[in-house]
Amino acid sequence: MAECGSIGDPRCADALDLLESKRLPDGGFSAEARHYRPSDPRDNGVSIVDWGGSSRRKSNPFVTADALVILKAAGRAI
Repeated sequence: MAECGSIGDPRCADALDLLESKRLPDGGFSAEARHYRPSDPRDNGVSIVDWGGSSRRKSNPFVTADALVILKAAGRAI
């Protein structure tokens, strides 16, 4: 919605509230779960790309960057 300029639609409010509620004390956002798979099953579950890790208590730089772009577009950035 942010990319197409419709983030101000009132129907986005609940999603934005949820996103804001997931902000960690350090100001970042976590990757709560791993949503990728290695391309080759012989890699034993290890990706050759560092996706920043997943943890509910530790910020992920990629998720944080995306979340902050969305919140800024919605006028909710701190």
